[in-house]
Amino acid sequence: MCVNNPQTDSILAPLKQLCHIHGGKFFVQSGMHPEHPRGYWLIFESMFHIPGGTIIRSSQIQYSWAMREAMDKRPREYRKLPYYSLSYLTKGKGRYYDANHPQGLALGAGDLICMFPGQEHVYGPDPGTRWDEININFVGEIFHSWVGQNLLDPMKPIRHLDPVEDWLSKIYDIVLPLAKPGSRPAITDTGKLTALIGQMCQAWQTPWQDAQVQWLEEAQQQLRDWPLRDRLDMEQLGRQLGVGEQTYRKKFKRLSGMTPSNFHARYVIEQACQRLRDTSIPLKQIADELGFGSEFYFSRRFKQIAGMPPGVYREKAIDG
Repeated sequence: MCVNNPQTDSILAPLKQLCHIHGGKFFVQSGMHPEHPRGYWLIFESMFHIPGGTIIRSSQIQYSWAMREAMDKRPREYRKLPYYSLSYLTKGKGRYYDANHPQGLALGAGDLICMFPGQEHVYGPDPGTRWDEININFVGEIFHSWVGQNLLDPMKPIRHLDPVEDWLSKIYDIVLPLAKPGSRPAITDTGKLTALIGQMCQAWQTPWQDAQVQWLEEAQQQLRDWPLRDRLDMEQLGRQLGVGEQTYRKKFKRLSGMTPSNFHARYVIEQACQRLRDTSIPLKQIADELGFGSEFYFSRRFKQIAGMPPGVYREKAIDG
């Protein structure tokens, strides 16, 4: 519901002006507080999905009540998203709840709320208050590798990033070009977002975490370098990193959120995606080069991980 109030229009004018300059759509919404509306700038929204990963939506909200109404209900009403979402608070205070944090986590300006596909959560400003936020929603297997301890971690959904002006500018660098009429996300935009996530993860590392991240990076590179047609030897992989097989398996999963086998499987599918995008190699040959044994098994595994058959992926990549 939209409202027309001269005082409100004046307060929300800066956000509306940004929309006028860069594009997108601006709304004044009354929602649960008709006397105190919020400004909602839909920077962009796209139904076009790039194979591998894509940004699907971004918005900036001034005087947001977020999910305050759902928080006030007893029991609280949680929501579940089918995609990743990052919400960055630029002003205000509030609280976040999920199954791992039933007592809630405090929120304030400079906090980044990290939401994951299928994870129930609810959040909002303190009672009687509002906050300002900007968010980015995204999907795709390329982002799965950023999930894990000290990275985008479901066990630590709230991260702090200062100064606010600098991080808001970094987010703008990604989403504002997409606000232009006729724009739609490209592979380069996915690259910009993954680079930003990398900067975020680096910003909240500690010296101890740096050592853990370095170990994980070495272990992941080890798996990337493993001959694509050869079966993984967990004992050998662990020995190269100075640990036993069981320690290697457990440490890798603890730090990355997935097993070495799953990481390697996703990497192999990424290699398949590259071949499908950039070459006209037949599916049977790709299956053979990547060690699948048969085109049927390759197609089945590809669909399990990428969400579509390889032939459909190739068509979408060519059309996009």
